[in-house]
Amino acid sequence: MDGEMYYGLKKGPDGKYSYSVEREKRTVGERNCSKRCKKCLLFNENERLAIFHSFWNNMNWDQKKVFVISMVDKTEAKQKKAENSRRKYSFKYFLKKNGHRVLVCKKMFLSTLAIGERTLYDWLMKSGNGIPEKPNQRSSIWKCKCQRILEIVKDLLRTNFYQL
Repeated sequence: MDGEMYYGLKKGPDGKYSYSVEREKRTVGERNCSKRCKKCLLFNENERLAIFHSFWNNMNWDQKKVFVISMVDKTEAKQKKAENSRRKYSFKYFLKKNGHRVLVCKKMFLSTLAIGERTLYDWLMKSGNGIPEKPNQRSSIWKCKCQRILEIVKDLLRTNFYQL
């Protein structure tokens, strides 16, 4: 996947998936930040293009997910403005410049990588500990056993870590 036009999956009437949906070519979006975004101004168009081409030309989908997850900090929401708010997390978005992560706004992040807000949110929500989840093709019984074992191992590691 290199930002070119491609065909995406679609579920047909027979229940089988096929590559039948034409997806448009990806391009770097416009810089539509407000004037308050001081850090976004640190990136010129050539740097944004380099990030875009590196993202779409040099990575497969799993690597793209890992990259995006590593460039976004997800923290618990400190304040809830409404009483019955569903907001759980706050996000900070970064792009790399000279090997350092530079804080940018969400619009700049999404337009530079040419990904949608829904894709970004799905990737972030499905990555519990910063690693994207892989769909497991095994039975649900096996999943439950693995999850229990994983929880036991995590608890053991936590208790041993705090004893150090």
